[in-house]
Amino acid sequence: MKRAVLTTVVLAVTLSAGGCFNIQREHKEVFYYQLEYDPPRLDVSPHKDVVVRVSNFNVAPSYQSQKILYSTSTLKRKMYDYHLWVVNPGDMLTDLIMRDLISSGVYQAVVDMRSSVNPNYELEGIVERIYEKDHEDTWNSVLYLRCVFFSYHGGKHVLFQKEYQEAVPAATRDPNAVVAAMSEAARRVSRRVQVDALRRRHRLRNLQSRAAAGIAVVLPRRRLRLLRQDLRSAFSRGRTRGSCATRAR
Repeated sequence: MKRAVLTTVVLAVTLSAGGCFNIQREHKEVFYYQLEYDPPRLDVSPHKDVVVRVSNFNVAPSYQSQKILYSTSTLKRKMYDYHLWVVNPGDMLTDLIMRDLISSGVYQAVVDMRSSVNPNYELEGIVERIYEKDHEDTWNSVLYLRCVFFSYHGGKHVLFQKEYQEAVPAATRDPNAVVAAMSEAARRVSRRVQVDALRRRHRLRNLQSRAAAGIAVVLPRRRLRLLRQDLRSAFSRGRTRGSCATRAR
């Protein structure tokens, strides 16, 4: 009984003594980063009759985090605890590419998924990879973006699907330099996406103009073979429906 009382008294004295001291824990500041660059310039004529819609870019599950990821080997991925993206990387890249499309002055309007305007074209994307790749002497900012560009002329169909990869060395081995290099990677990707979209749109317009003028459009053999198969199938279905209707009568 005396031991129990003594233990209780010692514990109470220890706790009260501890309360007299101002124990300060080390506090680490959290830093938030955003990609930033000037919109790339394109020397093209405006297409004022065109509306482009940009879907919200998704992010691959392995990179679905606001924490900045880094890699020290091929199979390893780690996260900074105190260095984070200000928003989800997919949302950040969506906003930047939308801004770049608007700044280009090429299109009548560039809208997001909330808009009620009917688009002529649509851009979808997924961020496959976005991370810092550490080497012995340098750190690289790595960005992989996969895009799909659709046309709504005569129904929704794919004009192209392409993956864009950029790896830009950071000036120094620290997160600020890594984000600056990632911004340059995003600028390069944005420009490449815009150039490809303009090329495919130009090619589609040429095909439509030739078809409207009655000029023969030369199709690749594989596409021509598929078109013939579709026509045969449609003809065959038409004959089947006709015979069924005759029998029903």
